[in-house]
Amino acid sequence: WSWKYRVTNGRRPSDQEKTEYRNRVKTEVEEYIALRPELTEGTRYHLRSLIVWRGMTKAEVLLLLKDSGKVIRDPEELARLAGRFWPELQGRADEAWSYYDYDESILFFQGNTLIDILTTFTDVI
Repeated sequence: WSWKYRVTNGRRPSDQEKTEYRNRVKTEVEEYIALRPELTEGTRYHLRSLIVWRGMTKAEVLLLLKDSGKVIRDPEELARLAGRFWPELQGRADEAWSYYDYDESILFFQGNTLIDILTTFTDVI
């Protein structure tokens, strides 16, 4: 969020803006969790911590990140984005969400499930 904010607004978010954003997302997360008693404790923990984690669904990732970035489904592009990690992802990853405009992160999905994250920056929110 903070990288997207910087790109959009030309400055870093203030501490108050960060706090307001985190509080808003935390409220949305609690509402999401309340409607889904089937969620595992691990999923609840990562959602409440505002951490995108392997095993999350696309809906859970969107809950935290608010958009899917650039969606890639072309196998050649997936291989290019995965680079040296492609042997581990080949045959499993069928979609990636690229956030290179903001924080150089790529999330790889198999169907509806997040299976891997490649990033050079870890400050999501």
